[in-house]
Amino acid sequence: HHPGPKSQAPCAVGECQCRAFAFIPSRPEDVGEFWLQRRKNFDPSTWKAKCRCKHPHTEHAAIGLRSCRSCRCAQFESNFLCAACDRHWEDHETFFDTEAARMEKGLPHGEEYLPFAEIPQLRNMALTGKTEDSVKYKSITRGREVIKPSAPADNNTPVPFGYHKSNANPFGK
Repeated sequence: HHPGPKSQAPCAVGECQCRAFAFIPSRPEDVGEFWLQRRKNFDPSTWKAKCRCKHPHTEHAAIGLRSCRSCRCAQFESNFLCAACDRHWEDHETFFDTEAARMEKGLPHGEEYLPFAEIPQLRNMALTGKTEDSVKYKSITRGREVIKPSAPADNNTPVPFGYHKSNANPFGK
């Protein structure tokens, strides 16, 4: 949970009703479900973060408490926990920090800001699903995907997520 001032980024998805971007896990590995990718015939593109009501986030409204359109569930309550703090998705707030602000506050930045940087095996598991596989870590710290020192940015600076804008609403219609 971020105790500091709010720094929300407006949603850039066409026709989406949400007021600000809210990170939702898009892969089973993001919520610690590493075993799913090893299942025969598992298609990661069909995986969706689920609510305790068993419906995916795409069946929940993009605004308010995110009520479910498929049942009487009044709000999205994640059926998964954060790998870093063991709390639910709804206990978190998406916010953006600049590298300069993190440096000024004495907070980790650059390579030290990567998930679980202080525990290499857990870091590798978060990035690749395998404790001994540091290939992804090396590629984002030394390879062609290297994390470059960031230029000055604010909440209106586009974030390159690696895909093109779509008119699809991440929470459904």
